Amino acid sequence: MDLDEMKLAWSKMSDQLDKQKKLTSDIILRMTQEKSTSRLRRIILMESFGVIMTTIVLLIVVANFNRLENWAEVTGGIGTLLILTFAIIFGIRLIRQAQGINLFKHSFKETLNRFNAFTKLLGFYKRISIIINAASPIFMFPLAFGMFTDIDLLEDPTAGLYGLIGAAVFVPLVLYLIIRFYKSNISAVRSSFNDYKDQF
Repeated sequence: MDLDEMKLAWSKMSDQLDKQKKLTSDIILRMTQEKSTSRLRRIILMESFGVIMTTIVLLIVVANFNRLENWAEVTGGIGTLLILTFAIIFGIRLIRQAQGINLFKHSFKETLNRFNAFTKLLGFYKRISIIINAASPIFMFPLAFGMFTDIDLLEDPTAGLYGLIGAAVFVPLVLYLIIRFYKSNISAVRSSFNDYKDQF
């Protein structure tokens, strides 16, 4: 084999290695995107369900607002509407940001920046949610009693007290499960991005 044949053979081998490297890179990219999308889709579905249910509750409150009779019920109704509106706005923002995390549409650096922005917004939202969920029974109980029962909490505050005790047990459990769900999925997405970064 002369020098020209060796150069040609080396060139072909180099091209094949480049093609193999690109194919491997594409496979890793596809696997990373599929894994991250799968986990992000769970978050999107959870947030979408939350937005839909919250919107339904908001419409019910608006439709029955005229049934509220005293200052405690009206204050509870206004506070509940503000909480529900906040939840809907942030839910939609989270969904949109999660949908924008895509390795096929953006570079890895851009995707990582989008993911980090999403996790920061999610962290802020969840911290605020903990505070809101702790305070929300104060608004929601007078509203619920005013709309769906004949009990006036100003005249019979013990009925609301039992509800608050129940909420004190139930709300932390629900918050724990929700936070665990988000942590698990966010960790899986971060892990897939770290695995992708380690390959190059």
